[in-house]
Amino acid sequence: MKIYIQWKHILLLLLIYLVPSAAHSNMATDGTFTLVRDGFSAHVSEMMSGTTYTVMSTSGQFRDTRNMTDANNTVYHGFWQSNMNDWITKPVIPSGEQYPIIGETIIYETAGAVCNNGDTTEYRFDWGDGDMSDWSTSPQAQKVWTNDTVSDIQVQARCMDHPDIIDTSAGFTINPDYQQYTLTLDRVGNGYVLVDGILHGFPWQGVYQIDTPVSLYAIPLVPDWIFNYWNGDYTANTHEIFFNMDQSYDIIANFATYTPPPEISANTTEIDFDRVLIGNSEPHEITITNTGDGDLLIDSIIISGAQNRSFVIQNDGCGGYTLATGEQCSVEILFSPSEEITYTTCSVDIESNDPNPLSIAMRGQGIDGMYPDPFKTNRCMDVYGTILNSNGNVIADGDLVLFYTSDSEMLVGIGEYSQYSPGSYGMIHVYGDDLTTDEKDGATTNETLVVRTFNQAEKKEYPLSCVSGDCIWQEGVIKECHFQYQIEERIPLKEGWNLFSFRTNKCFYEDNIPTVSMFEGIEMVAVKSIADVLTSIDGQYSYVRGFDSTGAKAYNCTPFSDMKYMAAGYGYWIKIKDDPLVENKVIYLTLKGVLAKADAKIQLQSNWNLVGYLGNDVKYKGAEPDVYFPDGVVMHRMDSVADFFQSIDGKYSYIRGFDKDGAKTYNGTLFSDMYYVGPGYGYWIKIKDGEQAILNWDVGE
Repeated sequence: MKIYIQWKHILLLLLIYLVPSAAHSNMATDGTFTLVRDGFSAHVSEMMSGTTYTVMSTSGQFRDTRNMTDANNTVYHGFWQSNMNDWITKPVIPSGEQYPIIGETIIYETAGAVCNNGDTTEYRFDWGDGDMSDWSTSPQAQKVWTNDTVSDIQVQARCMDHPDIIDTSAGFTINPDYQQYTLTLDRVGNGYVLVDGILHGFPWQGVYQIDTPVSLYAIPLVPDWIFNYWNGDYTANTHEIFFNMDQSYDIIANFATYTPPPEISANTTEIDFDRVLIGNSEPHEITITNTGDGDLLIDSIIISGAQNRSFVIQNDGCGGYTLATGEQCSVEILFSPSEEITYTTCSVDIESNDPNPLSIAMRGQGIDGMYPDPFKTNRCMDVYGTILNSNGNVIADGDLVLFYTSDSEMLVGIGEYSQYSPGSYGMIHVYGDDLTTDEKDGATTNETLVVRTFNQAEKKEYPLSCVSGDCIWQEGVIKECHFQYQIEERIPLKEGWNLFSFRTNKCFYEDNIPTVSMFEGIEMVAVKSIADVLTSIDGQYSYVRGFDSTGAKAYNCTPFSDMKYMAAGYGYWIKIKDDPLVENKVIYLTLKGVLAKADAKIQLQSNWNLVGYLGNDVKYKGAEPDVYFPDGVVMHRMDSVADFFQSIDGKYSYIRGFDKDGAKTYNGTLFSDMYYVGPGYGYWIKIKDGEQAILNWDVGE
């Protein structure tokens, strides 16, 4: 067969071979380009037919010649040149702290990205937590991690003038963590430490996140060791300490061999020298006892206070001495006023190796002994009677009898003993307030008077207690009042609950005289509050409870208290505070007056009665009781506990007491464990139904 090729066919083939098509020409001028990770591609729109062609690279960089494929997979060959030849190199993996501390500012860095066309390179850090840095020409960026989530950091790089040319680095894994500190523990001596309640050996080390709370509790190896103190990066002397890990701590628990501690105590907590004539001296002896288990080293005894020149230490048998357990020493204090002074307060301070220092308050008043006549008004009361000294004898003729207002500030009556009648005083005019003047110049109606006597031989005043009659001022009346020198009753009270009573012949009352039963001859004394009765232990008690025929009454230092009186013949519960200053010690409730008679008759009602003890005898069966009593008691051994209560024999069914060892009972059976009664204690007595009884503690001797 012959093939005829016409010249037009040859021309067409030459055109196809030598001249690019119109579509190819459009592709070179109307292209849009996109940069991808593994190469480059360009999407080119053909102007005439709208067919889309894809130009693919055959390597990491573009070349001038490309394979071009249309929608029908027809391959054409041609030449295409465009900005597809612009590129940027991949940035290196970012570097920086792989385990950053949360909350700290960390700097991360990259490099290596270069634009082939000479553009300036910009970087942006993708932190992998949804946050990105701003584009910047700096290859560094700062980051503050806020939690411990693991993140992958990547860096993007681009050409500043051609921002569509971008490449991204490989990832860099970040593990943020919280700040951590180390706690290191060691010890000196024998003992253990609980760390957050867990026992560890020594030395010990633990790692904590910042601000983690930690507790340490030191446990000595008893009985031979005691905990002493913490030192190192934390100092304290308490067994348990608390702190937050805001730094690394190196702490040492110090244990020391146990040395039995001493404990200093005295026979008084307060000394009232009362009123002393100028130029005279009034002595008072202080007895110091070591009630602890170790030796007591008494360093010094000093007197402190603004008026300390009026007080003098003499016969010091304590300063510089060492007392073994149970040993005593004494020191004498003189009050020697050199001028007329109002009541002054000082203290005698005793320093020792007891960590709790002992301080005894002292007070006294200097008087000149020259008593002016009281201001005479047209209102007065006349008084007469007898006065006995502390031994029960009448005072000396010529001793002065002095009547003062209730605040002891104004003299309203004065006379001499035996001036008109041997062995007695009176009549003495006691003047009342002049109602026509504004100022107070005498006693007021129903005011309780303070009565004293001045001992001419001793040049000393003595306060008096009324033992018969009353000292209440009333206009135009004549009163017979008998007095006796006051004594000081000191009632021992231990920490915690005490069932106590007092023998001072007084009923202290608020507002109105109580209508419940009282024994005959008790002195009525008005007070503003029950707290006035307990002044000597002020601040050391929290609760007082009484009981009478009207029921239970309480005083708890608040306005809601309903206890309105305290009287001899009644018993009372009192709670002494758990105070480190009185731990294993005894404090003393101090009252002044005359003691009630031991044979005073106490009325008991049917059912329960809370009674107080009267008299100076401690009655006991068997071994002598090892408990605290007021000073000056007399031990009296008896054959039967029933004899203690002989005056109410057959009328009671149950008796209960309480001391430092707990409750003691007596019910007439072999199971009873009460074996003594005595001053300073109170007792519950249950009288049989329908019975009434009179308790006389002096019966049964």
